[in-house]
Amino acid sequence: MSLEHEFFLIPKDLKLEDCFDWYSENRYTWKDKVGIDDSLIRYINDTLKWIPSLKQGKTSEFYGLDYYGETIINYSGAKKLYQVILAWIDIFSAAPSKFKLASELIWVEENETDGYWKREYVEYDRELVVENFKKISQFAEVTQQGNNFILHIGI
Repeated sequence: MSLEHEFFLIPKDLKLEDCFDWYSENRYTWKDKVGIDDSLIRYINDTLKWIPSLKQGKTSEFYGLDYYGETIINYSGAKKLYQVILAWIDIFSAAPSKFKLASELIWVEENETDGYWKREYVEYDRELVVENFKKISQFAEVTQQGNNFILHIGI
């Protein structure tokens, strides 16, 4: 099973410090959620760093997603998230029905003295990727109306 980042559309009255408890209680039953493969998040991560967000332990806004923890995307971040995700939807919509993206560079040892670097590739289904990104864009649209937040749970 691959690692996954989860995104939830939640009511805005949830406090950041309560997110983990909320997540533990609602992870499997909440209907407004979407999971994105970790390799895909890493692939688009440079553009996610443009998104204003909030994370636990920080009193001021920061940018991007907390890779290992909880991130809240509020009204101001939702507008930028919407723009970024729509751009990726356009790009991935142009992909073949099955496509591969470069992932990790790993060291492969052949014996005690020899080895080489190998690039890993992850295969994706275009329709599933586009569908999941459209869900996130819908979460961002709703969040811009001011009654919700997007909760991101990292790996």
